[in-house]
Amino acid sequence: MIKKFIYISIIFFAISFSSFAQLTSTTYDYKKTTSYLKQDKVAPIEADSIAADTIYIYFDKKGALTATNTFTINANFTWKKYNGTKNTFENFSSEAGVLSSSIDNLSSGGYQAIINDGINPADTIVAWVFEDNFKITDIYVANQCDYLTLRPNITPGPATPYTYYDLSTKPNFPINIKNDQPSMTIKWTSSVSTNTLDDPTILNQSFLKPAQLDDATYTLNITDVFGKSASATSETVSPIATEAAFNLDLKDGVNDTSLEITNDKAANNKTAFKGEAPLYFEITNKSFKATKWEWRFYESENLRTSDNSLLLSSESETPDIADFYYTPGLYKIKLTVENSFGCIDSAVYSVLKVDSSIIDKKMFPNVFTPDGDNSNPKFSFMEGEADNAKSLKEFSIDIYTKTGKKVYSYQGNHREWEGWNGKKDNSGSEQPSGIYYYTIRAKGWDNREFIGKTLTGFVYLYR
Repeated sequence: MIKKFIYISIIFFAISFSSFAQLTSTTYDYKKTTSYLKQDKVAPIEADSIAADTIYIYFDKKGALTATNTFTINANFTWKKYNGTKNTFENFSSEAGVLSSSIDNLSSGGYQAIINDGINPADTIVAWVFEDNFKITDIYVANQCDYLTLRPNITPGPATPYTYYDLSTKPNFPINIKNDQPSMTIKWTSSVSTNTLDDPTILNQSFLKPAQLDDATYTLNITDVFGKSASATSETVSPIATEAAFNLDLKDGVNDTSLEITNDKAANNKTAFKGEAPLYFEITNKSFKATKWEWRFYESENLRTSDNSLLLSSESETPDIADFYYTPGLYKIKLTVENSFGCIDSAVYSVLKVDSSIIDKKMFPNVFTPDGDNSNPKFSFMEGEADNAKSLKEFSIDIYTKTGKKVYSYQGNHREWEGWNGKKDNSGSEQPSGIYYYTIRAKGWDNREFIGKTLTGFVYLYR
């Protein structure tokens, strides 16, 4: 009677023990667990997972699974594969009288093993298998005048999800593991450092105008959601685009300025390039891959009011602008270039400003002493002021005594004026100390009389 009680207890223990069996694999490259849902859920929520099977990922190879009877006795193994259309597992393979059973050469899908040893309750275990054959087959290049596009060809397509089914819901709810662009780690690099990429983490790259200009190869590295990496390098891309660009170099001997003008009009016009008339500057053609050039020089202030705003045109690689910007005003320069592929580009600068000079009494001393000590011996422009009045086209000065008798007169280039030395016409008799009056008339290169009238003032002569 005692022996029978012990035998029944052992059988009860074996029946109530849970084996915790699972399908294993030794050839997988990545694994994760499923996210099954509670019965009352209709959408996948990670936090509400109540059960988990294993998902095995195999890189560029078929899957392999092994089921083992944890009770260490031989059993019959029934293998089934999931049919997503019918929402059920269907017989796939079987093996009898073994401790463990393995299947291989498995394509993507769900696999179920039923273990029955005839003593313990049948154990049903599930695993999902995915083949990750992700790779970049090549990089498509669209090489145009205004843009360069790089688009990788990927298989399977990046929008193709890996799908398994939630076995806790009826019917079984499909759950997608996305392997699309947001899930991937993407990095583009160029063999030429100056060919900068706006965002190297975008799958399809487009270099809008200005297109890339240097010969280069482009390499794409991608790591997918399972950690598999793939890379590809494009053929050498020789862009056909051209780029218009030129430099303006101000040469006034005082404040030399250099400004680079590109095909970015908004950026160009943020910086003013200006000086007093006549404005001496040089143009250097910096265009890239151009074979034809068309220069147009406009007077900007007349662009909307006159058909004659075009002042100069040239098809030379570098235009001749000598003695051109004498007239104060606002000017526009446009360079249009073309290359042998028929690609066209332009660079425009609209804020080239030529200023007028203003003559006023501050440019002249109010006293001079022609007494032989070489200190203030002449009445003339104070130091540096002749340069400030450089835009003058005409200049004349007359000097009078208090009684209105003219004692000195000059007409000519203001830069060549040596000044009044206190003698009648600079060579006659010495004039006595006292107050003398002067009148100055001047015109700029725009034929405008400065101040709108004759400039008058007085100066003290001391001996």
